[in-house]
Amino acid sequence: MTLPYPRLTPFGAFVVLALVGANVWAGMNAFGPHPDPFFSADTYRGWEISAGAFQAAFRAREIPWPQVPDLISHGFAHSGAPHLAFNMVPLAVLGWLTARRIGGLGLLAAYLGLMVLAVLTYVAVASPYASMLGASGAVHGLGGLWLVWAWADRRPGVWRGLPSLLWLAFILAVHVQIYRVMGLGFAWQLHIAGLLAGMALAPLIPAREQIAGATITGAQIRAAP
Repeated sequence: MTLPYPRLTPFGAFVVLALVGANVWAGMNAFGPHPDPFFSADTYRGWEISAGAFQAAFRAREIPWPQVPDLISHGFAHSGAPHLAFNMVPLAVLGWLTARRIGGLGLLAAYLGLMVLAVLTYVAVASPYASMLGASGAVHGLGGLWLVWAWADRRPGVWRGLPSLLWLAFILAVHVQIYRVMGLGFAWQLHIAGLLAGMALAPLIPAREQIAGATITGAQIRAAP
């Protein structure tokens, strides 16, 4: 028996709003019109990931305990309003879609897990002098999930690759524009790592039990056990 996705639950909506709200709250306190003294430049930048610290720990086969909180904190700090908006708009859309498919707790686990996987890959391959902050690793991870899920949830009778290819084309177009403005002066390794991590994990994450209604991509998919 196949059943379509249920509507977004109140808890799922809360998780989406909480993730977006936490990022916006931190950004407004750091560079908004009335910044909070706690979010001084030193404090705020202290949330970022430093590749060198992790690489030194990797070489010594140790866990860099003082930097472990940075695996999450970096994802809630942004360099300015354009950087924040660049990540929050797709987070709101992809978060809503993901919460409908796998529930609020599923979204939270996927978001934080993909954030960590993406940034660990980044610090492993980046220059030891590199540092970064922002939610783009996790957001690209959600994008990777939907590259696979949009294909999996395709409708019979409709060209099945279209949703995935449209989403991939959008991602590529955005990055072409970023490259035109910044060259390679952005954490492109993080974006690729997040995208690939999401694509790899997508088949392992089951959809939640479903009820009557329209599916996100118009498909009738099999309910998770």
